[in-house]
Amino acid sequence: AKLVVGTDRYATTFTHLAEIPTLVEASLDELPYPANTFDLVTCSWVLEHLQTPAKTFAEMARVLKPGGHFLFITPNKNNYVVWLRRIIPNRPAKRIVYRIYGRDEEFINPTYYRANGYQDLHRLLTGAGLQEERFEHVSDPSYLAVNEVMFQLSVLAERLIDAAWPRGRVHLVGLYRKNPSP
Repeated sequence: AKLVVGTDRYATTFTHLAEIPTLVEASLDELPYPANTFDLVTCSWVLEHLQTPAKTFAEMARVLKPGGHFLFITPNKNNYVVWLRRIIPNRPAKRIVYRIYGRDEEFINPTYYRANGYQDLHRLLTGAGLQEERFEHVSDPSYLAVNEVMFQLSVLAERLIDAAWPRGRVHLVGLYRKNPSP
C-alpha cells in the first residue's frame, strides 16, 4: 500500500491547495506516526526554520523504515543571500519577503539556520542514525529573481560563486539513509 502524507504546522490552512491526499497538522519534533512507517521523508525549505534540529532529525529517523531515505533541499548558510538574511531580524525580514514575493507574513516562519551547512547537517543527521548517500551544493539564480534585472545579477553572482567557491552555492541537497538493520 502507498501512503503519502504531508505534515506541516499550518496544514489545515493549505488543504484547498494541496495535491497530497492527506495533510496532517503537527510539529516535526513530535510526528504523529508509528516508528518505521515511511520509506521516504522529504523536507523542502524547512531545515532553516528548525529550532531543535537534533530532536527533529531523531524524530524523522524514528518514522523512517530501516533502509528508508531522508531527502532535503535547504538554503546554504554559507551563501551570500543567506548571509544577508541572517543579519536581518525576523520581524523586518517578514515585511521584506512580503514586499518582494507577496507572501502573507502569517506564513513566513522565523529562521534559525541551525542545520544549514554541510558540517552541521552531517553531524546532526549521523547523530540521528542516518548515513550520507549524497550531498550537493546547488546553484539557483532564480532565488532572488523578482524581476529581470535581479535575475541577471543573480546569474552573474552564481557564476562567480560557482567558479570561486562552489561550497557557497545557494542550496544544499542531501540524501541520507537509515541503517537497513534495526
